[in-house]
Amino acid sequence: MDDSTQNPQPVQPSQQPQPVQNAQTVQPQPPSEEKPMQELVDTVERDLLAHIYTNLKENKLSGVAAQQLAQEFLSLLPFKDKKDLVDKLSSLGQKYPEARQTYVNLGIPLEEQQRQERLDQMRQHIQSGDIEKALEVAKGGSSNAGNS
Repeated sequence: MDDSTQNPQPVQPSQQPQPVQNAQTVQPQPPSEEKPMQELVDTVERDLLAHIYTNLKENKLSGVAAQQLAQEFLSLLPFKDKKDLVDKLSSLGQKYPEARQTYVNLGIPLEEQQRQERLDQMRQHIQSGDIEKALEVAKGGSSNAGNS
């Protein structure tokens, strides 16, 4: 008898099948202030895929429509910054209900975060007596070029 049949080799952890995460259990987290851009994009992708999967499973979306949505989303990549991500997600959401839900879950909180950041910048400029910079921030300019 061959040794390999008597003593089968244990399956290495990397060879074991990974459990598939049910798309319905994915709960999008509101974007945090410190989340890097790639992490935000990954979160948007996961949320959008979860909505596509759920709608396919419930026969609310055809395979062709799901493929079109995925291709259209991929054509929007890469995003320049958070504002670009929100703007493109909003446009996609006007065309596809699945993307609209992703925009509601993630895009709106991002917009609110950006609004709060601008208000904080304006407040700092006003407190330091620099009204001109506060007005520039209010008009859409940024005194901190590093913020995205």
